[in-house]
Formats: sequence, C-alpha cells, structure tokens
Amino acid sequence: MNVNSLALRAGPSTGNKVLTTLGFNHQVEVVGSGVGGWLQVRDTRTNIIGWVYGRYLEAAPVSYPRSAPSRPTKKTKPEPEAPKAPSKPKPM
Repeated sequence: MNVNSLALRAGPSTGNKVLTTLGFNHQVEVVGSGVGGWLQVRDTRTNIIGWVYGRYLEAAPVSYPRSAPSRPTKKTKPEPEAPKAPSKPKPM
C-alpha cells in the first residue's frame, strides 16, 4: 500500500461497508479483480478478504506514502468582464 490508510471494503465500491482499515505498507494478496480498477485482496495479517481501489497498491514496499488525491472542487463560471467604455473617434 502506498497511502497512509486504505479501507478494505465488502464490495467494489465506496458505498460498501468498511471491513477494516489497512495501514501504510500493509501487505495484501490480490485474489481477484473487478470493474473500474477495484481489486479483491486478502489481508495477510487477518485473512479478511475484501475490496480496495487498485491505484493505491504497489508491488513492493515504498519509502513514504503518496498523498491521497484531492477531491475535485466545484467549478465556478468566470466573472464576466466589465463593459468597455466607447472609444473616442480619432481626428483625420
């Protein structure tokens, strides 16, 4: 694992129940895969089988945790520009 903590879930979705929380460099065994990047894993310490999002796993221990991705912020429309004052005609 390459993040500080990761939820081991009952199913391949954030809407599923959290079975336990895995810590940084916690070892798991991949036992299956699902859609959308979810992997079914076995916690090697407790033998609990559950689901994690695969992007947070590494094949080998890492030196420091990766920061969790930030949630997208709500995009706001840019403020409209103020109308420009009419230009004065140039003498000919």
